[in-house]
Parts: sequence; C-alpha cells; structure tokens
Amino acid sequence: HPGLARLLNLSDGALGQGLRLMVSITTNESLAGVHPALRRPGRCLADIHIGPLAMNEANALLCPERRTSHPLTLAEVLERRGELSTMGDKEDPVQFGAYL
Repeated sequence: HPGLARLLNLSDGALGQGLRLMVSITTNESLAGVHPALRRPGRCLADIHIGPLAMNEANALLCPERRTSHPLTLAEVLERRGELSTMGDKEDPVQFGAYL
C-alpha cells in the first residue's frame, strides 16, 4: 500500500531520524490486525487502548440536543458533532489513508 510505504519512509528515513519524529497512529483495528511492518520491535513503542467515554465525558463534548444516555466512543462523539462521517456519499466517497 503506497500510504504505508510513505509512512515508513517518513518515520524511518533521514527526515524522521533527523527530526527525532514520533508518529501516532489511531485505528479501530486490533494490534494483531495492523501490518507487521508497523508492529515490529523498535518501531511500535506502545499499544494503548482507549475505551468508550463515560456518559458525562461524552456529554461534555456534545451540544445539548445531541447528548447521550450511555457511553460513546470518540468516533461516535465526533460523528454526533458532525466532524466525522462513517459513510461517504456517492459523489465524495470517504477515502482512508489518502492524506499520507
């Protein structure tokens, strides 16, 4: 995948080494499902699980008309805020990794 290659070149190349660059990647995939090149020792420093936000934490990030009565993941909070789309429309589909 070209995005993976660009990420590895950025982090392992002269730019990443010279700037002492650290890249943080978020995913809904389990660590076992992440490409082995990203998981190898020395490259992956930590696997941090962030669970759902408690109801009061989620509501602190939401406007009153979008509040919840149960825990939400950060992705669900962002979707309720209109800052994240889980479905692309036919004219502008969501493209994952296009920014790399």
